[in-house]
Amino acid sequence: MCSESEAVALGALCDAQPAWSATTKAERANVAREILQELAKDEWSTAGDWVAKEMELQRVNEPGLGAGSRFVFGSLVKDFCQSIVAAAEGKALPPLPAAVDGSSRFEVKMGMGAPGFSAELWTAGAAVTDGAPSTYAKPSTPDATWRGGLPCAPGTVSLVLGAGNQGFLSLVEVLGRCLLHGDVVLVKHHPLRPWMDAPYAAILTPL
Repeated sequence: MCSESEAVALGALCDAQPAWSATTKAERANVAREILQELAKDEWSTAGDWVAKEMELQRVNEPGLGAGSRFVFGSLVKDFCQSIVAAAEGKALPPLPAAVDGSSRFEVKMGMGAPGFSAELWTAGAAVTDGAPSTYAKPSTPDATWRGGLPCAPGTVSLVLGAGNQGFLSLVEVLGRCLLHGDVVLVKHHPLRPWMDAPYAAILTPL
């Protein structure tokens, strides 16, 4: 059972879902830019004293670890939102040599989620070069490509459960569901990390 205030909030999310789902990738990219502005304000980094509480949870007392936790958190959000903006602007991933089967290969840097590591994105067919430098693939532009394979039904809400091992994981999922798939999201923070509500709220103000 949920409280009356929670029921009202959930109802508001359900009412907002159709309009948000209908937004274009350009409109959601604008929201990503606004989130980047909130990130730059740096209010999230001290909201609710979450870093100190994280260190207490992990039973460590090293300022360097706390600063590192804050840096990784902010960097991942920044990388994700910048990727949304870049894709909306038609920018392509760095290319790699084509695979032996003719598939195009592109580099995806993992950022602070896995420092020093990169993933590869493979797409069928060779890179398209009509008028563009041969080192770039022609990006797909239809808004349909930004929709998930299983989008939310009208008037429904995606539930994101808070992660118990890392505080930033759920925020990345929220951004993905909202900015990439066009869902509205309800976050249930992990019982170990209820204090993550404060930095999440600061960063996600534009939503």
